[in-house]
Amino acid sequence: MRYLKYDIKNPIIAGINHKRACLSYLFADSILENRIPIIPKTALDFSTEIKPFVQSYIVDEYYKISLDYILEEDVRIENDVLIKSFEHDSFWEFDIDEKLKKLTAKIHGIGMNTVIPMWEPVEHTKVLGNKILNSLKKPIIGIHLRKAASNETWWNHRVGIKKYLAEMEIDSLLKKIKNFDYGSVFIGTYQEIENRPKNIFTIGDFNFEFENNFFKYLVEQYVIDHSNISIRTFSDSSIHFKKDFVGNNYSIFKDSLNAQM
Repeated sequence: MRYLKYDIKNPIIAGINHKRACLSYLFADSILENRIPIIPKTALDFSTEIKPFVQSYIVDEYYKISLDYILEEDVRIENDVLIKSFEHDSFWEFDIDEKLKKLTAKIHGIGMNTVIPMWEPVEHTKVLGNKILNSLKKPIIGIHLRKAASNETWWNHRVGIKKYLAEMEIDSLLKKIKNFDYGSVFIGTYQEIENRPKNIFTIGDFNFEFENNFFKYLVEQYVIDHSNISIRTFSDSSIHFKKDFVGNNYSIFKDSLNAQM
């Protein structure tokens, strides 16, 4: 078999979206090279600082994907392996080929507002997500609030941060959705929302125990993806999991996550 392996000198310890984007790049490159990607274990960082780093392959544990791959531990020495070396794994910072960039975006999906990604939820995510969806009064509005953790200095120091945070408060959100027809609202955020109406829910309202915050985050994203109306924080925050149709998608802000206002 012919394989593609990335040799990363200084892999970045980051959250699951960053690492999924890295794997999407590897998958895209392997398709163009006509090789099978070798999936490495990687360190996931809990940006909320609640738990320590986690080592994971990501595929099979957090996501499924209908593409060929092999885990690093299963590769035999005699196999034909093409090795590409990189200083770090934020590949989008490199001057990359346009074809590779477009294929990566198609696989990853995030950052492309109406693109349906190729990444699928694992069964555990679907089961818990469907329990939430089935318990909520329809129509359901799913909202993802992208608030920064205390260690995300780039986010906390962005221009206009006070305005962003103010517009993500519950009173402001209720004003934004007042013209929608809805029976309940599910909000995905790591911070507790106080003084909310009885038809506004967060994952903390359900008696689930999660091994770590990534599993919790993915269940939230599944619920938001499958709500009747999906509202995400920024214009380039998009559908998280593979699904049958795009649906009704909106954003709280018109600018992108990385924009400097």
